[in-house]
Amino acid sequence: MEKKLLIVLIALLLNLTCFGGVLFVSAYLVSDDKIINSVTVGNAALDINEEFDDPGHLQPGMIITKKVHIKNKGLSPCMVRVMTAFSDGNAQKYAKITYDTENWECREDGYWYFNKPLKPGEETSNLFEHVEIAENVSEADLKGFEIIVYSECVDSKSGRF
Repeated sequence: MEKKLLIVLIALLLNLTCFGGVLFVSAYLVSDDKIINSVTVGNAALDINEEFDDPGHLQPGMIITKKVHIKNKGLSPCMVRVMTAFSDGNAQKYAKITYDTENWECREDGYWYFNKPLKPGEETSNLFEHVEIAENVSEADLKGFEIIVYSECVDSKSGRF
């Protein structure tokens, strides 16, 4: 009789354990949380503005005026970043750009970041104002080149780059 009672008690405990586990798993699977994600679309757009004096024939020691700044033509304040590149890699050997490091920061990704949000209609300070041709380069080595300016922006309310 004691053996039967012991078997019944063990069976009862196993059933309770299984039933409790089923209730726990059911409660876990039925649990419901709601999160509402708000996504808004900003209206950020940029214009690259340049003041450029075409030097014609390049000469050693020449300083070429090229003022580059960005204007927010969108409806939202935005954060701005700009990348510059020479169209001819050899030009980097004899042409030097002096960037505005007070209002712009160059980061590891090679982009120049304007240090504050740009409101609609506002313009950045000039990223740079001129290009200097080295004095010690021969005229034979001087070839025409372009400085390519590429800009991006992100709505400043959505976060930084």
